[in-house]
Amino acid sequence: MTESRTTGTTACYIVGDWGTTNLRLFLLDSASKQCLDRRNGPGIANTNPDQIPKILAKLIKPWIGQNIEQILLCGMVGSTIGWLDAGYINCPLPLATLKDHLFRVPTHGIPTQIVPGIRCTSPTGTIDVMRGEETQLLGALQCQAHLNSGSHLLCLPGTHSKWVQISSGVVESFLTSLSGELYATLKRHSILVPNTENNLPDEAVFIQGIQRSIEQSSCDLLHLLFETRSRQITGEISAEQAADFLSGLIIGKDIQNAIKLFGSTHSQSQIHFIANKSLNHLYSLACEHCKIPCQTLDGDQLSLAGMQTLR
Repeated sequence: MTESRTTGTTACYIVGDWGTTNLRLFLLDSASKQCLDRRNGPGIANTNPDQIPKILAKLIKPWIGQNIEQILLCGMVGSTIGWLDAGYINCPLPLATLKDHLFRVPTHGIPTQIVPGIRCTSPTGTIDVMRGEETQLLGALQCQAHLNSGSHLLCLPGTHSKWVQISSGVVESFLTSLSGELYATLKRHSILVPNTENNLPDEAVFIQGIQRSIEQSSCDLLHLLFETRSRQITGEISAEQAADFLSGLIIGKDIQNAIKLFGSTHSQSQIHFIANKSLNHLYSLACEHCKIPCQTLDGDQLSLAGMQTLR
């Protein structure tokens, strides 16, 4: 938590990214949009929907003496398991128009709004949805001017990674990859990764997994996963290295399949990754070995930038 620099007279507003696992709240100066203070809280998955207003009130209580004009929230707080269902906006969606669709929460205190999610027909021909990532995409357009023209492929790695096609500031379509959840599930609940002490990541073994995904570019991930087990038996990797090899396989295939699904127009252009430092590093390393140019952007910074734009 940063030290508060509020004065009690300056007009302020609150923005929050309330996701599945975490809540991040920011107190911003209305005129300069400078961050004056921040607070963290539990994610929606660990919160009873009936308790959401009380949790929010408790966290912002130290700010109540300020002249707060508005609260603006994004993420799973607007889902069916959140505070209220803020719905979805259909694609194609010009991200600049997202602020025209804010969902008002009926409250008797500070005016509160929730950013809706977005919905599209994915490259596989079925409906896909996102909630929270659309705000980071908006922040990317604000912080990276070149993304407002031309066609670009962006990826937001995470539990449910999002691959997004943007053309001239319009979200045309996107696709969810279960890469993060698949890795976590196999690591915790399969024989592929033994229950060993957590050591420092082995980057060389991670790269082995990437290279294997490249060598078998025509082979489905399903038919490569068991190598994580068999390579331990043959002594090619240790039990402690299994998770890194598995990660390399999954991320390598994630990138290659996304390129195929979104078409050849993106194959020689940059992929823009929006995530935390560790995920950005892994995906950029995989791109390096797949010989695909990429740019990494800080997810937290872009989430805040996007929320500031919606004001």
